[in-house]
Amino acid sequence: METLIYQTTRLKSESAMSILIPQEPRGTPNRWKTIAIILAVLVATQLLFTGVLLTEIISLRRDYSKQYLKLKNLQNQKEALLNKYITLNQTLNKWLESYEKLRKKVNLHSGTNDVKPLITPEDPGVSQLVLSLTGGWQRPGNTRELLDDAFILYNWVVENIEYRSDSPYPVLPPTPDGPLEFREDVWQFANETLQLSAGDCEDMAILLCSLILNYVDGVYPAECIIIEGSSEAHVAVQLYLENGKIVILD
Repeated sequence: METLIYQTTRLKSESAMSILIPQEPRGTPNRWKTIAIILAVLVATQLLFTGVLLTEIISLRRDYSKQYLKLKNLQNQKEALLNKYITLNQTLNKWLESYEKLRKKVNLHSGTNDVKPLITPEDPGVSQLVLSLTGGWQRPGNTRELLDDAFILYNWVVENIEYRSDSPYPVLPPTPDGPLEFREDVWQFANETLQLSAGDCEDMAILLCSLILNYVDGVYPAECIIIEGSSEAHVAVQLYLENGKIVILD
């Protein structure tokens, strides 16, 4: 009886132990192995991806450095070209200013309707000629002396300036690339007519007007007048005296 009880008790104890201590399921070591392999693959993949990224970053940095140097070179070239452009533009503006001065000077001779710029009573050659021919106005305001000396100047121009027709004269355009024109009239300064000892009617009138204005020295006005004809224009000198009197020298 006691033996039976002991065996029963041992069986119960063993049964209880079998209940308290769970048994590992079959295949558990393989699952952990699989997880470990997966983790190892993930880590290796991450390391590989990180290495690729680092290589790419290094390559991008190198490319960036190269492109940055190119950008700096281009900026320097741009700055140099800009400075060159500014210099060339300044040179061009100076050249255009010089051309405009030359154009005005050349076109002044082209037979426009304004002869005033060509009348130069202050010219040294004009002053010397007036003084040598008349000795100057000895009695300023004396009309008789003025008329006598005016005719002396007129006769000198007629006798010493040879009449010569003009040849075609170039007219410069407003811009250097414009078309070049030619006109039949060439108007000369007084000193040019003196140097050439030749000219046509307007050249003689410009010279005579310069001589008379130098002689009267502002006491009486004188000017060149353009007389329009049916076929061509003619230029004469008009001298204004007191009391509204006018003398025309042609």
